[in-house]
Amino acid sequence: MKDKFYTMQDQTLVNVSMLNQAGNYFNIYKEDNNVKESGIMQDIFIMSEIIKSEYKISDLNGIKSLESSGMYKRLGTDKLVNFTDERTSSNIMKQSVLYAENIHFKILEFILNCAEIPTEELALKLLHLCYKFFVSLIWNFQDIKPSLIQYIPRISHHLKKNVGSIDFLKEMYDNNKAMLFNEGNVIKLIK
Repeated sequence: MKDKFYTMQDQTLVNVSMLNQAGNYFNIYKEDNNVKESGIMQDIFIMSEIIKSEYKISDLNGIKSLESSGMYKRLGTDKLVNFTDERTSSNIMKQSVLYAENIHFKILEFILNCAEIPTEELALKLLHLCYKFFVSLIWNFQDIKPSLIQYIPRISHHLKKNVGSIDFLKEMYDNNKAMLFNEGNVIKLIK
């Protein structure tokens, strides 16, 4: 599965659509219970759901798909999508394992390649889902935040549209005194 995420580094992915996704090495959007056959979006969604502590790895087949959960329709729209809530919590062990695998850097590469907010619907939904994954990954997990601080200026332009960047920044600043006391960065983000 990890090999799929090298596709996220492809700069042409920022213009991916349902029609041209077959040009990539792996499908971007394809729902399949078989991990080898599923699309990258389904894998990202499953990883972000697994981080929640109520799911066990053995419950993988019990997690709803991107489509059946209703998340696919909501991604990339102006509607607010809650990635986390007070009823669920993160699992540090699962976050640590995903962090150690460095998959997040490949997903981050796609976010950074989006110098502009994608106009293609599939690319926009993928961007939104990438932020959902990052929110799940850093949620109450302080160890990863220092490695991501340097990328904040490169994603601030995503604040113009509801693609999940505000949720990511909220989690980055949550319980992070070093970032909260850095007035220069806070002022830049607010402008």
